[in-house]
Amino acid sequence: MSVSIYVHPRMKYTIFQKERTRDVLTGFGVEFVDVPGRASVLVGNHGGLIREFIDAFGDRKRYLLWTHEPMFWTSPEKWAVIAGQRVRTMSLHSGEVFVDNHYYASINPGEVNRRAQRRQLNRTVVMVASAKMQGDPARFGLPNGVELLTLRYDLAIAGYLKGQLDIYGMHWPAGVSRGQSRYGQWSLAKYKILEGYDFNLCFENSLVPYYCSEKIWQAIHCGCLPIYFGQDAIYEDFPRDSFLDYATLGSADALFDAVQRMSVREFRERYERCLRVFERAFPLGHLSQDQAARYAALQLIALDMGVVAPCETAVELSAI
Repeated sequence: MSVSIYVHPRMKYTIFQKERTRDVLTGFGVEFVDVPGRASVLVGNHGGLIREFIDAFGDRKRYLLWTHEPMFWTSPEKWAVIAGQRVRTMSLHSGEVFVDNHYYASINPGEVNRRAQRRQLNRTVVMVASAKMQGDPARFGLPNGVELLTLRYDLAIAGYLKGQLDIYGMHWPAGVSRGQSRYGQWSLAKYKILEGYDFNLCFENSLVPYYCSEKIWQAIHCGCLPIYFGQDAIYEDFPRDSFLDYATLGSADALFDAVQRMSVREFRERYERCLRVFERAFPLGHLSQDQAARYAALQLIALDMGVVAPCETAVELSAI
């Protein structure tokens, strides 16, 4: 069985664009075509792109909305009606993309200096993030307590006003940001920033099961102790008393006090726990992406055939 698909060119950094996972998809019977009219299934990663396809082809094609971005599609349902057409939806919220914390763990290794033998700590926290996405959680269709962008923004500003946090990124109020990293090979530019610090505020954008982005892995790789807030499944890999968990601290004052009070010994012990997790997870990242690709291939073939595939949960996905 096979299926021909056209992937919208704006779907960068997805399993449909990366060479490794494209090979996995091809191996499972997915044929990539470069003209949408030749494809039986059209693939986009948010409603706007799917609507473009539907406006052009109506009921003559089948449609898949696939995204690993928590804000691009927030419904937990596996089907949606967009512009009058039934669309298959696979997202973080439907539990059909991530099955573990490792998807982003195979980061660009780069050249970094972890400064393992610290005798004193740089207690200024660093955050590398854009401010452009901050705002009302209702804007993203997420329930209260799931979206973390507003909390991250408020905490960063509180640390900045205390003189205890440096911010790098775009769209912050004038004079707040010290620079940006989103240029050229942006991950390597980010590494250069992180290398100068010992603590990295690296919250996720939202609390979604197994949404563990590159942020925490990059922090550890560069020698920083992560200050993290994410979904509870993170503790399937990390031990307690490894990263600083904002969920247990609960306020800006408590967080920055903890940074100021931490001994070099405690820092080293926490960081070594994080580093051991990263070293185990790094080779698993590609395997996690391969699982997502295999599952997507099965769903694409089923969609093309007009049937519902039997694998409908992340638990079943992990066994493929």
